[in-house]
Amino acid sequence: MKIRLSMLTMLGAVFLAASVGGFAQQPSQPDSTPIRTKSPLSDRSRLPQALQKVPLEHLSSGALMLLDRDGDLVEWPAASAAPATGLGPSLETATAAATAVALDPRVGANVRLGNDPIVLPPTLRAQAEPHIARALNNPNLLLATFQEGRFTTAGAVDCGFSVSRNGGLSWSRALIPGLTQTSGGPYFRATDPVAAVNAGGLLYLCTLAAGEVNFATGVVLVGRSIDSGATFAAPRVAYRAPNNTVFPDKNWIAINTFPGTPTFRRIVVTFTLFASGSTAEGAPIARTYSDDGGFTWSAATFIHPANTNAQGSQPVFLPNGKLAVVYWNFGSAMSPGERLEVVVSNNGGVTFGAPIRIANAIEYNPPNIRSGAFLPSATADRINGNNLYVVYQASFAGVPRILFTKSTNAGTTWTAPVAISDNIANTAVFNPAIATSSDGHTLSVAFYDKRANPGPNALVDMFLALSADGGVKWQPNIRLTSVSSNAALAPLTAQGYMLGDYLGIAAPTTPNVRAVPVWIDTRTGNPDPFSAQARVWRSPPTSDFDGDGKTDISVFRNGTWYVLKSSNNALMAVMFGTSSDKIAPADYDGDGKTDFAVFRNGVWYISQSSNGRLRAVNFGGTGDLPVPGDFDGDGKSDIAIFRPSTGYWFYIQSSNGAGAALQFGINGDVPLLGDFDGDSKADLAVFRPATAFWYYRRSRDGALRSVHFGANSDIPVPGDYDGDSLSDIAVFRPSTGFWYRLNSSNGAFMAAQWGVNGDKPVPGDYDNDGKTDLAIYRGATWYVKRSANNSYLIKDFGLGTDVHVPAAYLRQ
Repeated sequence: MKIRLSMLTMLGAVFLAASVGGFAQQPSQPDSTPIRTKSPLSDRSRLPQALQKVPLEHLSSGALMLLDRDGDLVEWPAASAAPATGLGPSLETATAAATAVALDPRVGANVRLGNDPIVLPPTLRAQAEPHIARALNNPNLLLATFQEGRFTTAGAVDCGFSVSRNGGLSWSRALIPGLTQTSGGPYFRATDPVAAVNAGGLLYLCTLAAGEVNFATGVVLVGRSIDSGATFAAPRVAYRAPNNTVFPDKNWIAINTFPGTPTFRRIVVTFTLFASGSTAEGAPIARTYSDDGGFTWSAATFIHPANTNAQGSQPVFLPNGKLAVVYWNFGSAMSPGERLEVVVSNNGGVTFGAPIRIANAIEYNPPNIRSGAFLPSATADRINGNNLYVVYQASFAGVPRILFTKSTNAGTTWTAPVAISDNIANTAVFNPAIATSSDGHTLSVAFYDKRANPGPNALVDMFLALSADGGVKWQPNIRLTSVSSNAALAPLTAQGYMLGDYLGIAAPTTPNVRAVPVWIDTRTGNPDPFSAQARVWRSPPTSDFDGDGKTDISVFRNGTWYVLKSSNNALMAVMFGTSSDKIAPADYDGDGKTDFAVFRNGVWYISQSSNGRLRAVNFGGTGDLPVPGDFDGDGKSDIAIFRPSTGYWFYIQSSNGAGAALQFGINGDVPLLGDFDGDSKADLAVFRPATAFWYYRRSRDGALRSVHFGANSDIPVPGDYDGDSLSDIAVFRPSTGFWYRLNSSNGAFMAAQWGVNGDKPVPGDYDNDGKTDLAIYRGATWYVKRSANNSYLIKDFGLGTDVHVPAAYLRQ
């Protein structure tokens, strides 16, 4: 076995305005330069007694809006916008709009979540603090909620919601009915909205409201819709402060959506409860719960000792029914130092164990912008019973970063925090929100970021961090917003302009469902809720015909496809093609399922699984080899061929219909399919049997790589064997049944025997763990070694003369 690595020349540099590399410049002036300030509140005696000594920077943005009187806590855009910067916000907004950028193909259009309610005066339309939830039983149903602008100079702040029934492509919008007096309710103001959906698809909205005219008594409310958001019942009281000596703040909601657990359908609401006389940075977290759909609620009790100095709670149910609550602890004289902590309840929130330290943290507050520095974001997947994922903003090695940590044992121990934002030094990042796929492999983190506009201004963008291996490795951040937003158009507080303490992201539930982040955007001239679809799930295996993320055992015989569906072990037989066709299975329509497809003398025939549509495309010629792959990164396989006689690749980008022709290889080379640089795009790659050299061109930067690996008679079997989202260089040696590979994650050389002389390789992800499994067929029998648990799958299926679909692009 020979192994040698070398770097070849760069083919050229391409500037992408939406890429991370496009922002490598250092700011001429630091972000910390003030652009405008607001005087702090001078007379605190008018505040509720519980808050008169509490640092206002550790109250939620919603609480400030709830307590504001005539602009003494929050100065609204109509009054504050004009002198915001040297440019002025109108010019700044126009400048941002003029510099709209093309986004990564994985990111969909930026979509406004409906028009402002007509009751909002044109000069007072500012939204903040968006959140979103997705229905598990109908992934197209999304519920978003957000703070709405105030109505008159001293009038109420309300909360609104938007519903999408097509996965975020379009939205309908309204005020939450029965909440404030503006929308037919009894309350004077409302804020801090959070969305949730139960297992049956009922929609819930949790808000904080002012219970009397002086805004001194807080009420935590929960309302629900039983008709997918067409109507909402009047909200019910989950907690009401008895008087102004206590004040609830920063509420959050979680629902147990795991059937079979003792507290299935339980709703838990947590909130910070400030008390009279407190001079601490925070206060203890309390909880209340409902087991009847939100009609009645338990008494509120603390989740940890009553002297805890906390804020920003995040309740999360685990698949085993446990409830974890993550929060920020500011520390105390007896236990100094800021940190993240978690408490875990084994009975769904009735009682809790002792607090567990997640990580020490240095609070980071972005200059000129008020953010949720004390509010982490937490989630859990639906498969692994004890996995918890947490992100937060902090100063990390002196640099603002979004940090990630993970627990695999229900919060008992945690990984060391790692930075997942690749922003340039001294540029602000804030308000992260995390979502996970059901299996915990795909993690998506959305956050605000100033890297595109460094220096003393209020222009921000949204970025996305992605991991396809449960947080072990993170891909380069991608930009979500095509236009920068001017935070100077948002309300101004003593801590800066206020977009809110949080944002939200709806998790992808299956490979064909896209993540949907929501944020506050000012491209319309005032702060508005916006969203976008983002393809975050890894591409499906070559033969995943049922869309469950697992390779299906399947064969092609004389024009008929036979598939043993891994989701239910059912046999599917489909006549599509002729005996002389070259099979070309791939996901051409981006629905997360492999489509039946054949290549016949220069004509492609494709049966799209999403709609049953038959496509016929003339592309290529006799002697060409089909090599479909996602070369443009839009989540759909592109029609592509390799011409062995010349080494040319030809493909049609599905994102825009543009064609491409590139020479990469020579006569005799074997074309390969793989993503060797982890950017979710197929790279041009070949194996040269005469020399046993691998050559590939990284789509990320155009760099060429050559690797001497294998022998002349080996079969190249590239795949992601180590689960890091990059294709590994690997070969199968038919004479011995040995597999050899180089792990892309650490460069380690691996050798394993799985097979004997004469076996044929059929690698794939048969267990949906994100790793390629060793697999061979021998006659009519398949032998698979599952990487998830090293168990074996042995199955008689097909004939020895069949074309084995998982090996469609292996040149054997």
